[in-house]
Amino acid sequence: MRHQIDWSATAAWIALAISIISPAITTIHSYQSPSAQATKARYSRKAFQRIECYYQKANNIYIHFCSLLPPFF
Repeated sequence: MRHQIDWSATAAWIALAISIISPAITTIHSYQSPSAQATKARYSRKAFQRIECYYQKANNIYIHFCSLLPPFF
């Protein structure tokens, strides 16, 4: 006699396991120690400073380019 798998019951058990495990994973993932938060903030500041520096350089290039154009009026 062959053993037949009840796929609807299997799917129900999997859904139950996921519904129990998901909140725990979310809680663990969202919790960060203060040192991890400080590191994340430091990297965010560095990234912001890099982006700000890029836009300042782009603005300087644009201003220099505009100064090279002949006046129209």
